[in-house]
Amino acid sequence: MPLPQPTNCAQLYYDGRCPLCAREMAFLRKFKSAGLTLVDIHQSLQLTDEEQEQMLRNLHLQMPDGSWRLGVDANVVAWSFTPMGFLWKPLRWKIWSDVVDRIYQRWADRRYCRSYACTVVQGASKMMNPSTRALIFSYSDCVHYLAGVTNEPEGQSELARLLKDTEGKLRKFPSLYRAQLALKEMGFERCWLVMQSPYDEMIGNGAAQKSELPMPLAVVE
Repeated sequence: MPLPQPTNCAQLYYDGRCPLCAREMAFLRKFKSAGLTLVDIHQSLQLTDEEQEQMLRNLHLQMPDGSWRLGVDANVVAWSFTPMGFLWKPLRWKIWSDVVDRIYQRWADRRYCRSYACTVVQGASKMMNPSTRALIFSYSDCVHYLAGVTNEPEGQSELARLLKDTEGKLRKFPSLYRAQLALKEMGFERCWLVMQSPYDEMIGNGAAQKSELPMPLAVVE
């Protein structure tokens, strides 16, 4: 999280690529006072990649004194800048605030993984460096695709880390486009399509054949 810095007004950071979030912000923008500013995380050039990821995972609101409110607290404080703020206050009642926080956190984690393919999964984030390659695995049945990252040189993918969901299960993409989109959201502009055919291995003629095809992600919208 960025170091607290005093601001002239409260600033709510939201994910402008999230349809549900964008709808709420549009409604909030109609009724909020001038004391609250709405900031699309993807339009903020002052954030590092790590700070951006933290804010995408949880709703963040910075108060004028530089302090932060997170998650449900951020939402409740944001709506306090509107005439309907009293409707959100019960969410902070002690009788169920812990339950509300747990429900919100579970929803936030799932939303992030659906939108950004869980870019930080089981050590994958630690692998990220200029030599990291994005991979899409295509199998002979063409029923689904897998995506992942590796620091291995071109032509090698045995140590690739595959994207997984919040339950630790492999993310299976129904189309090449969906796999490309997931890698694009992770910040990659290029990937390698790894095509594998197990036919020879199945009939006893040696190991499965594999080839890699580089392809750009810039065309993915």
